[in-house]
Amino acid sequence: MLPLIFFGFLFLIVLTIVGAVVLTVRAMIRRPLLTATVGAGAGALLAVAEATDPASYAVAGGAIGLALSATLRSRKRLAPLPRPRAAPPFAAPPISRPPPSLLDIAWDEAADLASGDPRVVAARARCHTLLGRVAETPGAPALDEWADIIRRRVPELVDAAAAAAADATPAERATLPGELAEALERVGAEAADRLDARRRAARDQFDSLRGYVRNRASPDRDWL
Repeated sequence: MLPLIFFGFLFLIVLTIVGAVVLTVRAMIRRPLLTATVGAGAGALLAVAEATDPASYAVAGGAIGLALSATLRSRKRLAPLPRPRAAPPFAAPPISRPPPSLLDIAWDEAADLASGDPRVVAARARCHTLLGRVAETPGAPALDEWADIIRRRVPELVDAAAAAAADATPAERATLPGELAEALERVGAEAADRLDARRRAARDQFDSLRGYVRNRASPDRDWL
């Protein structure tokens, strides 16, 4: 029992000494003056023990203490810096797209009702060309009129076809896709004809003015 108590006290004494040494070293790192004082005191004690000049030993001990403090402080400053945190990945903002118009919805539904008839696809392309032309250069009465008809009547035509298909007989339901495709084909054909008429009128006007300039520029004619 006694040896156990003895070793316990011995362990506490050693732990106390180690803690005191650690605290002293930390204090010496932070306070160079304290380190120099401790070094000078240790040098003086050593001089007294050896019966020599205490002053020279005190100066040497203080210098050693300052050097030790500077070395420990420089090592502390040179400790590796923590790694910077990686930046979060860049997230692109979502692309906002305008909602489809009633006319686009009507064309999509017409393609379903007509079972993908190519005449519906062609009519949609021709009408889209006319609407784009009107948006770029408004003011042409023939094109403006048919553009208004396309915007209003195509959705109405498709809605009417869908309502008719809901209550149609098997025979009517079989012919309805072709009838709808034929009606939309006429709408697209009219759009193409009006665009072609505008193109021919613009070309005719250009050819007329070009001929006028050519005739007036002839050597045998005088300008009015």
